[in-house]
Amino acid sequence: MSFLVRLSLICGITLMIHSIISAAQYRAEVEGDDRETIPSDILAEGAIAFVLACYGFISSTAKFEPILRKKIMSTKKFENYHYRTDFMIFNHRGKYKRIDDIDE
Repeated sequence: MSFLVRLSLICGITLMIHSIISAAQYRAEVEGDDRETIPSDILAEGAIAFVLACYGFISSTAKFEPILRKKIMSTKKFENYHYRTDFMIFNHRGKYKRIDDIDE
């Protein structure tokens, strides 16, 4: 993860926390007033924080694969995709078959 990605993630989360605290303080100050909307500077800070945090989080994940995987799929055989050991079942009725039946 590059320095810019980490910095944007940390700044985004920090700004998000700051905007939440600012909004809570503003609500506490104007509790009895008729004004119920949060000031635009706090909303802008929250939006910028959301964008920075999303960019940092998405960029820090693993490498994305293309949706159209024609080039990747054309080099591999079907057997590679069909062979999944997680779905193989070795507990089947063949183990209950007697040895005498096999010889006949």
